[in-house]
Amino acid sequence: MASAIRIQLPRQVQSVNLVDQGGAPLPAPDSTDPPAIETSSVSAEKTAVLVDDLQAQLAQTCQVLNSVAAKIKEFHERSLASHSEDIARLSIEIARKILAQKVQDHDYEIVSIVQEALNAAPAHSEMTVHVHPDDLAPCQTLQQGQPDSALAQIQFLADPAVPPAECRVETPTGSVKSCISEQLEQISNALLKAE
Repeated sequence: MASAIRIQLPRQVQSVNLVDQGGAPLPAPDSTDPPAIETSSVSAEKTAVLVDDLQAQLAQTCQVLNSVAAKIKEFHERSLASHSEDIARLSIEIARKILAQKVQDHDYEIVSIVQEALNAAPAHSEMTVHVHPDDLAPCQTLQQGQPDSALAQIQFLADPAVPPAECRVETPTGSVKSCISEQLEQISNALLKAE
């Protein structure tokens, strides 16, 4: 078995030529051999070029995405605007059905409804409030329970022509109605004008 030979040179080796055992130079390497390793300066230049190319592609991709996002936003806004009237009408119809169910279930406070109508009526000492016969008892109970309140001076009348959850306030100078359908119509008009 051959032993390893160690040679120590006083300077760095500048070039090497391969020779066969007889001392004759070996032929030049075949072109199919892997390419020689490039120096670090060439590699850094190629890396910088690749990075610049990737940054340019990324910037272009961002521009395309921003353009697409702007078009989607514009389409969304146009869709909402074109359907806003339908949305408003649907919302009012849903509210109408919910209120109708609440009235049918007697799930409302007639006293609050009367109070709002009184606030809208012209101030006068002689006031008559017409309510549905089913709504008369809660109004009279509140009136009797608070003899010092403003409600104590009001005359409540059962009127079958007035629907449940509604009222009509009459004074010598005019009258005010609290009507669910009229209130919903006002809300609908306000929604449609807001567009």
